[in-house]
Amino acid sequence: ALDVLAAMAVGCAAPLNPDSSEAECRTYLDAIAPELMVTAANSVGSASETSAASHVVTRSCTEDWTGEAGGGSWQTAGNWSTGSVPGSSDTACIPAGDTVQVTGGTNSAGSIIAEGSLVISGGSLELASSSQVSSVGSLSLSHATLTGPGTIDVTSAFTFGPRGTMSGSGSTVVQSGVTGEIYASSGCEEMHLSAGRTLVNEGTLTFRWGTLIMSEGARLENEGTFNDNSEASCYSAQIHTPSASGGASSILNTGTYEKTSGGGTSTVDVNFSDQGRVLVQTGTLDFSGGGNPEEVATGSWAVQGGGRIVLSGGTFLIDEEVNLSAVHVEGATVTRVGHGPPSSSSPPSVSGKPFAGDTLSASTGI
Repeated sequence: ALDVLAAMAVGCAAPLNPDSSEAECRTYLDAIAPELMVTAANSVGSASETSAASHVVTRSCTEDWTGEAGGGSWQTAGNWSTGSVPGSSDTACIPAGDTVQVTGGTNSAGSIIAEGSLVISGGSLELASSSQVSSVGSLSLSHATLTGPGTIDVTSAFTFGPRGTMSGSGSTVVQSGVTGEIYASSGCEEMHLSAGRTLVNEGTLTFRWGTLIMSEGARLENEGTFNDNSEASCYSAQIHTPSASGGASSILNTGTYEKTSGGGTSTVDVNFSDQGRVLVQTGTLDFSGGGNPEEVATGSWAVQGGGRIVLSGGTFLIDEEVNLSAVHVEGATVTRVGHGPPSSSSPPSVSGKPFAGDTLSASTGI
């Protein structure tokens, strides 16, 4: 239960029974203030008077979606409870069963609490609060921009479509159990991750078609299952970073990164660090951008049937215990990293042939 001593500081314990549950206390705190940070006291083992925050009570809704004006448009003031469109300091709330559409213009909210659906198909929507995490049941983004320092959790469905852009220092988190997709109608149509944006996949996310452009330090973190199946692009890679992108973009895989359909090649030319599992069931996965120069890859690489894994460019730091018998090195440099003293020798690049994990002689300590 929530420490009553901490709650008393904001008047929680007084009106409630001292044995109140954490849920009851949270409900009360949420009702009496827009935002409160509750820090639980630690009576044992703490050398300081305070401890880390144990719960941040989210802001109550300041704009409730009513939809009374009709049309489903975010930009229509009459669709909101106060008769005005949300601004950068508001928490906009959308009930279950409702779909709200952002179709144009420059729009903002401090945060969003939506059990319903949010469709961003034109203009832009900024989540301005970096301290409050937004949440939405279903999120669809195409031909528009989602930006800002705010993080948004997607809890039921996610679509990242053609000419959609996610930018800013916030994160978009596809939560566990959610099925989503990244797609365009043609290979020349792009989806953009830029300006430090992080896309976190905890569910199952499938890249079906088109080109995902990652720039300005954007990051894809796969903790669930990412199906990299796109084989169409007007660039050299389906997941591509421009040469003058303003900061290295990267992919960190701690889940399963796989190719599950198509007999062609899906190419990744951003830095790729495998700390989970790479699996190719069909076609070819080509990693041409090297690994993350600050991370030693410890994940597994495997193929099934006619699948193929190619490392075609850049430098990959891979733990010496990782079996690379499924990997073809065709232009990349692979440095096997052990746990001994640094070695000055340079490992060979093996072109066109798979090699076992113990065939490279170099052992480089970190």
